[in-house]
Amino acid sequence: MKKVLSFLSVLALLITACNAPNNDKGFIINAQIEGLSDTKVFLQEYTEGEMVTIDSAESVGGHFVMEGKLDAPKFLYLFLGKQGRAQFFVENAPIELTGTIKDMENAKINGSSAQDVYQTYLDLVRPYEEQKNELIKQWKSATQDNDTVKLKEIDVAYSEADSIQSVLVETFIDENPASVVSPYLVRSKLIYNLDRDELQDYIDAFSKEISKHPYVEVLRDRSAKLEAVAVGKQAPDFTMADNEGGEITLSDLQGNVLLVDFWASWCSPCRAENPNVVAAYQKYHDKGFDILGVSLDNDRDKWLAAIEADNLGWHHVSDLKGWKNAASRMYGVMSIPHSVLLDKDGKIIAHNLRGEELHEKLEEIFSVDD
Repeated sequence: MKKVLSFLSVLALLITACNAPNNDKGFIINAQIEGLSDTKVFLQEYTEGEMVTIDSAESVGGHFVMEGKLDAPKFLYLFLGKQGRAQFFVENAPIELTGTIKDMENAKINGSSAQDVYQTYLDLVRPYEEQKNELIKQWKSATQDNDTVKLKEIDVAYSEADSIQSVLVETFIDENPASVVSPYLVRSKLIYNLDRDELQDYIDAFSKEISKHPYVEVLRDRSAKLEAVAVGKQAPDFTMADNEGGEITLSDLQGNVLLVDFWASWCSPCRAENPNVVAAYQKYHDKGFDILGVSLDNDRDKWLAAIEADNLGWHHVSDLKGWKNAASRMYGVMSIPHSVLLDKDGKIIAHNLRGEELHEKLEEIFSVDD
């Protein structure tokens, strides 16, 4: 591990070029892809849960040119019709892309200094990615054979590889506070498991040169949302349509200990957790425990069918906007199931209590009341 840290320390001194001012003329991507049939290609950015097209071009003989101008270096996606795709950092500079359609993962990108940094990161973690992919294949085989001994061995090996890779990612970010790659990695690799203080530490460590980059702004917004729903804070109020044609306002449910349960009919882990939540509701409802289910469904019929099938006899709301659900965005929900437990005054007690933890917390609350 010391060798890795030493390598990253040297790397940090070599990549400051990634923060050079953007070329005012914008970017030009000149691509030559062997084996690519004539097709229309699209350069897109993933933002606000959607793919937004930045430029498109007709590929002829595997060659095409794209142009545009970015406000900052960004990680973009190049869709090659139905034949494949590439993804890389683009900045305002002349960029050459070469490769073969059968192996776009190893396409060569020259001219983007941010991509050079990102490629160094990819090379660093590739052995562990390959190891984990192989372990996943072995896990599938062992599952089919019902080989429980092998499955345990695979779980241990996967956890070890994943832990080492996580350290590499964290160290890479720490050693490169001036690279736009760092906030991108926090956003794409770490953000799901970071609490507010951990996230803020990363934000505070980024250098002034990238402090206003859109990726840092996303992290800053996430930090603010986590602060707003921290334990001890008053739960943000919202009103949303319910499953019976009316509306429910969160604050109107004060007076009971309330679990705000974010879920969806299409979410397998949510459906698997539902029997545990039902058991908690049945045990503690008469003592003053209530639940507000907030669904991230798009389909009303599937939402209602899941409520009935899982015997979810509590309050339910949804705006049927999926991941754009207004309440889930307000509460910083990035994965489901996700829950927030409130006291009788609407203050946040805990987050994401599942399984036995939920029962233990409710027992602690209501045993005091008794």
